[in-house]
Amino acid sequence: MKEISKIPTGRIHPGLLDGVHVGTAPLKTSARISVTGSRTLKVTVWESSSQAGAEKAIEEADLGVTVTSEGKDILVRLPEMTEQVRATYAAKIADAAKKGREAVQAAGREAADDLDAQRKAKVLSEDDARHERERVQKAIEARIGEIDAAEADKLKRLQSS
Repeated sequence: MKEISKIPTGRIHPGLLDGVHVGTAPLKTSARISVTGSRTLKVTVWESSSQAGAEKAIEEADLGVTVTSEGKDILVRLPEMTEQVRATYAAKIADAAKKGREAVQAAGREAADDLDAQRKAKVLSEDDARHERERVQKAIEARIGEIDAAEADKLKRLQSS
């Protein structure tokens, strides 16, 4: 869901840059990020020697934004929400949701394998293993439901922007 939340839906917000790192440090620890309009962020890097690195990191984050340098500031702009841009963002949302569901299912398979190993090693009884497997399955279904809801909400906001 974190990946889904990073995809813009018409109004820009500083959280869009949360995953951007300059070297090993998050961008937000080395710059001031402010909203200057409904589609523009202004990034003011505290150390001018880091500005080029910050600009490059934002560009390489593949956020679907335009990055320009204006003096000591970096401007991050969302494109106009045309049908083509919406379709691109919708595809990114669907892809992020799919990856999230796959990660949850892989974690569930790993948990099931661990439970089977514990049952075979007689650490867990058959009943306890079955009970734990049911708990894992419920947790998987709940998490996938959250991902589906986040995807639907994001797509709805994208279409209304």
